[in-house]
Amino acid sequence: MTQSSQRPKRVAIFNDTSPGGHYGCFAVMSVLVEQLRRQNIEPVIFWPCSHDWRQYKDQIKSWDIDGLIVNGEGSIHNTATRERAKFLTELGPFCREVLKIPSFIVNASFYDLDEQAFRNLSAFDIISTRESKSQTYLREHGLASTLVPDFSFFSVPTTGLPNSRSGVFVTDSVFKDTTKALSKLANDYGFHFEVMKNTPEARSQFGMNLKKISREFKKLLKKLDPRPPFYHELATNMEFDRFLDRLRSSETVLTGRFHTTTLAIATRTPVLAIESNTPKISAVLTDIFASTERVRPLKEADLPDYFRKVAQGYDYSEDELAAIDAYLSHGRTALAGLFDSLASTLR
Repeated sequence: MTQSSQRPKRVAIFNDTSPGGHYGCFAVMSVLVEQLRRQNIEPVIFWPCSHDWRQYKDQIKSWDIDGLIVNGEGSIHNTATRERAKFLTELGPFCREVLKIPSFIVNASFYDLDEQAFRNLSAFDIISTRESKSQTYLREHGLASTLVPDFSFFSVPTTGLPNSRSGVFVTDSVFKDTTKALSKLANDYGFHFEVMKNTPEARSQFGMNLKKISREFKKLLKKLDPRPPFYHELATNMEFDRFLDRLRSSETVLTGRFHTTTLAIATRTPVLAIESNTPKISAVLTDIFASTERVRPLKEADLPDYFRKVAQGYDYSEDELAAIDAYLSHGRTALAGLFDSLASTLR
């Protein structure tokens, strides 16, 4: 798209997941910012995930923005137990009724929402889901959405895939017990294991205690200085490219993480996965392969039997590779269409 000479539209992005160092979240946010700037839209406010915005309404009303974007990812589910799912959906009515600006939810999965959440979602101008299961779920509750594959798929260069691969690459899970089981399995089989996150802190008990103290100190500072926690630049992650190189040069990937799965598929690295805290991994694999053969809702005791397949080789078939190519090709078209629509709404 040709850049306009007009003043860029200014937007705020809420639920920025990148500051935590998670490689997949950095990939998503990088693509989101890149696509916005291609449309002459400048993100000027980044609001971090897990921070409730509702106590800062007066400050937010003072912002000079033309629109607000919620980076949905896997945050909007289980409203009965997750406050974040509630306050993210409430941004739609706030934008429409108070700020009088368009609002958008992009790159989202939706699962187990209450009726109030659906009413809130109806206030958003555009909703894009990242897999068809979520799109069907919204449709069943009277909400239209656009289907665009998870943005992390488009953070990977389409050229330069390795000529050869070696070793098995294992990453963690959202569940602590599953992470421990995956780590043990990697150790037992001599696989490489790492968490999917840039975590320079020591893993000693001292390091964990220090991290806990830091969290409590931040809570205290928040009470003493209740300024909004936003920032104006996207966080950087210098380790992302190296993580991607380690993943794409592996023979097989074993994971309990959604974004390890998407990045493995994008690099054509064979992947076996355990389901996450919602059915998002099986949903995206169904969209690509019309099968959930590569994902299992397993208990920790079943991991060795399932992953023993790795020793026998679990390459993608020709049909699977063709399915990936088709999925990503259609996905790039859908991605461009989403941001064209978003830009048109902001004009």
